[in-house]
Amino acid sequence: MTIREILVPTDGSNTAVRALGYAIALADRTDARIHIVNVEEREPQLSEVIAIEESDILADLHADLSSDEPPVDGELRIEAEHIPDRTVQRTVVCPSAARGILTYADEHDIDVVVIGTHGRSGIQRVMMGSVAEEVVRKAPCPVLSVCPNAGEVDPAAGLQPHLHRILAAVDLSPATDLVLDQSARIAELFDADVELIHIVERVTLPPAYGVGASSLNNEAIEERAARDLEKRAGRLGERGIDTSAHVVSGHASSSILARIDETDPDLVVLGTHGFTGVKRVILGSVAEQVIRRAPCPVLTTRTSHREDEKASGKERVASKSGGD
Repeated sequence: MTIREILVPTDGSNTAVRALGYAIALADRTDARIHIVNVEEREPQLSEVIAIEESDILADLHADLSSDEPPVDGELRIEAEHIPDRTVQRTVVCPSAARGILTYADEHDIDVVVIGTHGRSGIQRVMMGSVAEEVVRKAPCPVLSVCPNAGEVDPAAGLQPHLHRILAAVDLSPATDLVLDQSARIAELFDADVELIHIVERVTLPPAYGVGASSLNNEAIEERAARDLEKRAGRLGERGIDTSAHVVSGHASSSILARIDETDPDLVVLGTHGFTGVKRVILGSVAEQVIRRAPCPVLTTRTSHREDEKASGKERVASKSGGD
């Protein structure tokens, strides 16, 4: 997992500031460039689709992220001296915020998107939708979703992201190596420990099928999964990462969330298949459920890519240096 370009979408909210804090922590350890992007949701004018040369404008960086004005009660702020010099700010014009973010990520070869999520649920989420969830499903790169309470806030030093314990949820498919590589890279950057977790989902078949659930031999399945997971944990251990393995039976998302409650990790890493439309509604998404309910940031990566989805995300976006 190489990190050279980091994208942070912003709407000026506290959650966006928290996301920027995590992006800065990553940039400090990788010398990556941060792109702070605000999306104006409207149809671009013809003059706005003409290519404009990019330029660094740190002095004009979002006033609500860094300002001489004292913050109001409850408002988070990151002081200018903590923002890397290579940081750039862009405003893009697109009919959809998510599509504007996705197109920017694709066109600028972004290595990771760090995005705040408001953690909406129920009717509010259904009515308002979720930009973060669409970005998670369709992004061409890993996405770090930062929840509203992520990171400690020190009044004297501002936001202080800490990543000491990482929980990596794996399904033992071929995509597992990708999730493990990302977990290992973050662990090496932050000198963190890693716990690998695999959920064996128990299958109960109706009597009419003539096949009993016991015939699946769940205990044997769990033992084989545990052996496989221990081998993978050993490979991370060879890289100097303190790694443990945990296999449980149950429903994937609820079991991962239960483990989060038990171990209080600073980061969760897992893959997402990027389902859309009816398939996503029927099958749901473990990643989306974890992102909505986890009290810590969640790093996801798409483990299957559909070229038609990637193509549909390449809409015209107008870029302007600075925010007007």
